[in-house]
Amino acid sequence: DQSSIQSKRERLESLQKECNQLISALELNESSDIDYSEAIVRKHIKSLKKYNDLKDVALSLVSMIATQKNVKVSDILEEM
Repeated sequence: DQSSIQSKRERLESLQKECNQLISALELNESSDIDYSEAIVRKHIKSLKKYNDLKDVALSLVSMIATQKNVKVSDILEEM
């Protein structure tokens, strides 16, 4: 009976160690997933900023062309 109890205690300790190792591995995995996700979001934000800057420059050029031709911006955009 005593050996059965000891065997179960050893098994419990083994399972607790395994559980702690799995929890640690999961936490590391989650933190790397979060870092990767944050990197994707930062890259996407940079791309959107670049897109918006280019769009602003393009609209500014279209506006200058419209002013030179003495027509509406929408007329220039339709030509394109």
